[in-house]
Amino acid sequence: VRREASGALELQRLAAAASTSPPRNEQEARSAAGAPASVPASAPASAAGASEPAAPGWQLRLAKFALKDAAVHWHDAALQPAAQLLLDGIGLQLESLSWPVAADAALRLDARLMAQGQPAGQLHAQGTVGDRRAKVELKADDVDLAAAEPYVRQYLHPRASGKLGAQVSVDWASGDAGRLMLQLPTLYVEGFRLAD
Repeated sequence: VRREASGALELQRLAAAASTSPPRNEQEARSAAGAPASVPASAPASAAGASEPAAPGWQLRLAKFALKDAAVHWHDAALQPAAQLLLDGIGLQLESLSWPVAADAALRLDARLMAQGQPAGQLHAQGTVGDRRAKVELKADDVDLAAAEPYVRQYLHPRASGKLGAQVSVDWASGDAGRLMLQLPTLYVEGFRLAD
């Protein structure tokens, strides 16, 4: 994943390019313009009417999804020099997935944070997620403050070192009674030092 010097994510630019690509056929062009899709002349008259119920949309049921030993490389060219981080050894497990969403899915995530090729912390998340709500416990252990140095150097001139740990509870829901509650029951910094 890259953040360009302009501050935009490379994925945003790619998504914008895909959305502006020309239609592949006349049907796609009419649909994009908001015009009703044409019905072939050979189709029976009932095909043009709305008397038949729409076919059910796609449905998906997946008991378990697991991703093992994955990695995400982060390159941030908006900073000079550019920041580079690696989320390594990603283990992601989701259970009871469905589309349309029938119930929340169980989530478990473990990963290692690497900075300049050195271990820089451990991350863990566990909880339930859905399209309208999520309850997740996040935990970070031994996160090296030096990994954040490219982001804080413009505000903090001495270099910070030490190890950070935190536990965060996230409770989110959308809709009329929407909410976002964050709790931080644990936060610690060990061996904190500032040096020029």
